[in-house]
Amino acid sequence: MSARALRTLSKTPPQYWPSEGSPLLREVIAGHLSSTRAVASQAQGVLVTAGAQQAFDLLARVLVTPGNTVVAVEDPGYPPLREAFAMHGARLAYVPVDDEGIIVEQIPANARVVCVTPSHQFPTGVVMSVRRRAALLAFSRANEACIVEDDYDSEFRYDGRPLEALQTLDRDDLVFYLGTFSKSLFPALRIGFIIMPQCASLALTRAEKLTDWHAPIHTQETLASFIREGHFDRHARKKRRIYAERRTILMDALETQCVGVLSPMTSTAGLHIGVRYQGKRELESYLLNAAQRGLAFETFARYSYSGLKQNGLALGYSSITWVSIREGIEILHGILTAKPL
Repeated sequence: MSARALRTLSKTPPQYWPSEGSPLLREVIAGHLSSTRAVASQAQGVLVTAGAQQAFDLLARVLVTPGNTVVAVEDPGYPPLREAFAMHGARLAYVPVDDEGIIVEQIPANARVVCVTPSHQFPTGVVMSVRRRAALLAFSRANEACIVEDDYDSEFRYDGRPLEALQTLDRDDLVFYLGTFSKSLFPALRIGFIIMPQCASLALTRAEKLTDWHAPIHTQETLASFIREGHFDRHARKKRRIYAERRTILMDALETQCVGVLSPMTSTAGLHIGVRYQGKRELESYLLNAAQRGLAFETFARYSYSGLKQNGLALGYSSITWVSIREGIEILHGILTAKPL
């Protein structure tokens, strides 16, 4: 497909392409999201970006008035997102997350942007409840605030039908829906996208043109063929089977080896699960011992800026064998239950 795209481009006069991205890729992304996530968009509503990180940067450029705009972010949450908005002068408001997602009642009334990961919260892994989704959209409507919905790993769901995206439920054109192919394919691809509300499409397209004009067209055309011809769907199905098996092994290991020590949080999607630590010590105190045993783990505290402490871990399973999962949980249990020296 890459060779085919090169042959086609070699017959095309050299030129700059539309800043929104390859027309073919925009069309297939819109069709793919319609069938898999019920996200309603035409091709002209899709902006192709260089991964999710450029999407964050473009949104911050367009939505933030430096020193004035209040941007609410999840706590704990994804550091590169909040850093992109902070770099452009946003006043960040850290809003706690519980088992239903972001606590809408604690979002400041003066927030004009709310950034969320409702399908699989990062890093806790919880899914935003229907009640919270409705409350968040009501907040957005009442306060004229826009929502940035980062659906970063929605291709991987293992139990039941996914809840509707906020963009699908939005009736006021206030949701910016973000996606990326870094998780579903590979990070070096550097392709993501924004489903843009019509009111912001011109500003975002101008910002894209001023930053890098457009992502590499050869890569875009190759990816478009990969999706259009059904290879992406087959790839995602195969990966879902593999990741589902690893997730089951991880959950079984936690439930058999770590009862009373680690409590898995409800999660039916993604490439990691969150677990709460039942002990009293802060998990950061175990990091050195774990590293000496050849084990690395990430705590929720690493993803919190407000000082709010949730004593938990994010455990990934996308690039580890089932044997290593069981061995790793056994080591982790031993570290967390050992008596302090």
